[in-house]
Amino acid sequence: MNAMLARKTNPVCGLTHTILFGIVVCLASSYTAQDVPKRFPSQISTEHLLNCIQVTENVYSGAVPNGQLAFEELKKLGIKTVVSVDGMKPNVEFAASCGLTYVHLPHGYDGISSQRLQEIAKALLVLPKPVYVHCHHGKHRSPAATASACIMLNWIDRETGLKVLSIAGTNPNFRGLVQNVTESKPVNLNAIQKLQVEFNAISEIAPLTEQMVVMDELFEKIGKGIEQVAADNAEPEINPTRKESKIAQDRLKLADTALLLTESYIELLRTTSDSKAEYLQLLEHGRDLSEQLETALRRHPLQAKKSWTRIKENCTHCHQKFRDNAGLLAK
Repeated sequence: MNAMLARKTNPVCGLTHTILFGIVVCLASSYTAQDVPKRFPSQISTEHLLNCIQVTENVYSGAVPNGQLAFEELKKLGIKTVVSVDGMKPNVEFAASCGLTYVHLPHGYDGISSQRLQEIAKALLVLPKPVYVHCHHGKHRSPAATASACIMLNWIDRETGLKVLSIAGTNPNFRGLVQNVTESKPVNLNAIQKLQVEFNAISEIAPLTEQMVVMDELFEKIGKGIEQVAADNAEPEINPTRKESKIAQDRLKLADTALLLTESYIELLRTTSDSKAEYLQLLEHGRDLSEQLETALRRHPLQAKKSWTRIKENCTHCHQKFRDNAGLLAK
């Protein structure tokens, strides 16, 4: 009994147990820390900023700050720099009143060029942080730009970048934007540092004629595709070499092109300086018809050609009224 008591009260033995217990606790803590989910990206609860997502400690993505209260909320979040990838002219006055730096690096829905991505990456790297990147709704362009740039800077991995798109609700049919994220990879930071970029609060927006060039390209692509859709829906013996899987794949790609056309109409409506009621109505009608075409291509292919004909008629009417006879709306 005395020997057992001696073992229980042996200070050396107690110390050993204490050390071992400490090691076990440390190991358990280490294991638990590895199992804790990553803090970012995460949706941020905000009153005046829509779709605000914190991508890293110092980088946010979201919708355009709409009004003074939104800019004041950015200031409360600690934001120092606002980067717009939207086509609209940034509200530099509201930003300045809150002590925020504005940088304008717009891009489209069809994807972000390598040059533009590097410029956005440099903005995140060298400008005062935290940085808030926005487009119009904060759903497609800004999360794609933010995620891609952060991957390039090795601040997040590809899986996290795709999670940003998921949280934002990015439409997967904007394949170019999704591709930017999936194909981005870490780059040499020295090369980004040396990149010559002029950060402007307001970038020159492409004039109407240039935007129409983009739409013309989409029109040409859809026009050719619609003929193929019509052939695919003809009698099977007329087109025996086309497999059903390839037919469906091509049709969905064409629907994605119709989606880009819809966004082109939306951008024209948002960025045009012309206030002619009939012109705006024709643009709105074109947008609606383009949405109908996309739906037809995805769900009702037999109706696609009819939808396409209506879009062309609307464009012809608009051109005759405002381009061919009255001159360009903007030069």
